[in-house]
Amino acid sequence: MTGKAAVAGFPTIDRRAFLGLICALLVSRPPAAAAKDGLASLDAKLGKASDLPNWIRDPFLKRTLYRIRVNPLPETSGPAGANRDGFRWIEEQREGASWITRGVVNSQWNWIVRGWRQLDWGLEHQDSDGGFTCDDAFHSTSFFVEALARACIVYPQGATSKRLDALSAACDWMKRPEISAQGVQAAHLFAHRHFIIAAAFAQSALLTRDQGFFSTARAYADAGIAGQWPDGTNPERGGFDVGYQMIGAIMALRYLAVLDQGPYREAVQNFIIATVKRELVQMREDGTIDTSKSTRVGIEIGRGGIVKGPPYEEIFESLIYGAVAFGQDEWRQMAEKLAESRNWIEG
Repeated sequence: MTGKAAVAGFPTIDRRAFLGLICALLVSRPPAAAAKDGLASLDAKLGKASDLPNWIRDPFLKRTLYRIRVNPLPETSGPAGANRDGFRWIEEQREGASWITRGVVNSQWNWIVRGWRQLDWGLEHQDSDGGFTCDDAFHSTSFFVEALARACIVYPQGATSKRLDALSAACDWMKRPEISAQGVQAAHLFAHRHFIIAAAFAQSALLTRDQGFFSTARAYADAGIAGQWPDGTNPERGGFDVGYQMIGAIMALRYLAVLDQGPYREAVQNFIIATVKRELVQMREDGTIDTSKSTRVGIEIGRGGIVKGPPYEEIFESLIYGAVAFGQDEWRQMAEKLAESRNWIEG
C-alpha cells in the first residue's frame, strides 16, 4: 500500500493529510451541539447505557472464558503483570478490568474487589498533570484509560467521582498536542491503536459527558476505518497480523457499543465485519490459528520478555460480542471451536 487508503463507503484519501486533520481535531473543542451529518452525538447517548454490559452476559462466555480466573497468581496489594517487580507500564493494570468483568458475570465479589484494587493501584501512580511516568507513556496510558472506563461501565457502582476525575485528567493529558502527536504517529504504523484510543475516549465520554472526548474518539476511529485495506486488513508494520487484527476488533466493538443507531454506527459495524472476515481466513477448522503470515505475532518480544502469541481471549470475545451484536452465526461457531481448542468449555 502507498500513502493512500480506501474502504467501502469512504473516499480514497492521503493518509498523511488525514493524520494532520486528526492533530487539528485533537487540539480543538467542538460545540456541544450534535453534528448535522447523521453521525452519533454524545448528547443523544447520555440517556443510554453502553451495549457492553449486555454482550458480556452471553451464556457461552459465562460457561467458558469468563468462569476462569484471569490468572492463577495469588493476589497482591495491587500491582499486576510486569508491575509486580516494580512500576513500569500503567497498561499492565488493565488486568483489573478483566477481573471486574468476570466478577460481574459470575457474581464473584472477590474478583471485583481484586480488579478495583489493581486499577486503583495504577491510579496511585498518576502524575499531577493527568499522565503517567512510564515507558511508552501515551500508548500505555490509552490501554489503561480504556480499561478503567470499561470497568466503570460494566460495574457502575465503582464509577466513583475520584475515579472519574482521574479518568478525565488522563484523557485531558492524552489530548495535549505534544502528547497526542505520539499517538498519531504510532497509529500510522500500528492500525489497532486507532481503536484503543477511540474506545478509551468514547467510553470516557459516556461516563464524563465530555463532548470533546467523544469528538477525539471519532477522529481516531475515522482514521482507522479509512486505513483499512480492501481485503479487511488493518495493517501492522505494513501488513497483516493475526493478533493485532483482533485487538483492533475488540476495541472497535467497545467503541461501537457507545454509538447511537444510524449511518455512522453502520459504517463502524461494516469495518468490524471486514476485520473479522479477514481474521477468519487464518482460523483452522479445529479452532487453532495460523500465525505464519503475521507481521508481529511470532516475531516480536512482548512486555513479559517472551515471543508474542495470538491473543486468544480477545479473539474469542470479539467473535462472541459480534455474534450477539450482528447476528453472525459463523462467528459463534468459530468461537465454539476456539474455546474447545483452548479447553475453556466447562465439563
